[in-house]
Amino acid sequence: MSYSYEFSPEIQRSIKAFLEKFMIPAVTEILSKSSRALADCIAKLLREKLALLRIVVTIRNRGSEAVYYVTDACLEAPASAARIEKLGLPRGLAVVSYPDASISISPELGYAVSPYWTTCLVLAYVRVDPGKSVSTTFYYIATVPFAGKVKATTQVCVEALGHGCRVVSAELYVRIP
Repeated sequence: MSYSYEFSPEIQRSIKAFLEKFMIPAVTEILSKSSRALADCIAKLLREKLALLRIVVTIRNRGSEAVYYVTDACLEAPASAARIEKLGLPRGLAVVSYPDASISISPELGYAVSPYWTTCLVLAYVRVDPGKSVSTTFYYIATVPFAGKVKATTQVCVEALGHGCRVVSAELYVRIP
């Protein structure tokens, strides 16, 4: 697992414009009037210095037999798909398949939120041959400064259809000065 970040006046303007124009109205529309905590949280981001945080999760098969990672076929929500380009983030195709990694962020300083909204439809198993690897990049909007632990957890199986599975996890300390 690795990370990088982009922190510049241009990326801050892009993130704040994205939050103001798309995230806050969409969240406010979805949530009932009595439950606007998420919209308020996003609005607070507008007063912060912001960076784009990239977390790369890689599954490497160092064994002598093929393994299968559990994946979802996910559909980007229309509100996310059309607007995520405003941030300059890569956009998936209509249906994207990626390792079903669960990312948890435990901040010590600041906080991070994901700009993506997806709906996962299908559970599948994708083969990774010996010596090969697959990677997925997860993007977050993070306050600056930011420090905290990121944990990625996924499931890897020795056979397709969920036979001989085990949970694999990795942790990484992230710091944006």
